[in-house]
Amino acid sequence: MYRLTDIRRRIDEEIRSELSRRTPSFLRLLRLRRLNALVRERLSTRLLTLASA
Repeated sequence: MYRLTDIRRRIDEEIRSELSRRTPSFLRLLRLRRLNALVRERLSTRLLTLASA
């Protein structure tokens, strides 16, 4: 759980960093946002599993 939230935090930081660049790489942003969505999905799955147990 902690590991996933840490990964998501780092991805968010990378997205913010990329957006602050003079010319952000939209392919990199797309990849980071996709990773962020995947991690968010795994976190929600884990939370639902814990809640139902």
